[in-house]
Amino acid sequence: RRLPRSTLCPYTTLCRSKMPISGVVWHPNGQSIIASCRDGTIRGFNLTNYAQLFSANHGAPVLDLAISNDGTKMASGGENKIVRIWNPSNGAAVQPSQLAGLAGPVQCVDFSVDGERLIAGSLNGKLGQLMVFHLMPPAGIIEQFIVGHPTAVASCVALSADGQAVSLSNDGVVLRWELLAAQRMAGHTQAVTAGRKSTRLNSSHVVISYAVFCLK
Repeated sequence: RRLPRSTLCPYTTLCRSKMPISGVVWHPNGQSIIASCRDGTIRGFNLTNYAQLFSANHGAPVLDLAISNDGTKMASGGENKIVRIWNPSNGAAVQPSQLAGLAGPVQCVDFSVDGERLIAGSLNGKLGQLMVFHLMPPAGIIEQFIVGHPTAVASCVALSADGQAVSLSNDGVVLRWELLAAQRMAGHTQAVTAGRKSTRLNSSHVVISYAVFCLK
């Protein structure tokens, strides 16, 4: 059925790809837009003249894309189980340029409100997996590991300033999490030699915490 003329809006084609577009985000400054594709490419476009600002490559099909509130960092999640961090203004890699540790393809990524943490969703065996990374120095540390969804995590958002996160999975379940606050313990003077893991079952999800020891 043909739509009435009043419902048709003018548009501009920024790019064409043979592979599906997997993510689109606006830069907070409102002057550019970034798009990711299943062929691994990430492209930025100027919304004034529609010129391409940059082209970067994740190294694998990109499944999701996110940008921090202050516009200084952008994250791409890929089928290679890796999250990469970029400068959304020019597509250059920024530190930590690569975050690893997820068990499966990275289905979703998002930044905390302050941009100091990143949450990523994946699949660990048959269970949905969430992993929280600390982005401030020392950057790239896995801060929290959560397994709770019975299927892959399809979307994750970390929006609240008090550490609240929401995740959605392919089984139609929406879960809200209270993320642990990042706390750095007194620095070790010698190499860390041992660690212990504690697993706790709480309201149908598993929280895993770690303790480390060293020789002083």
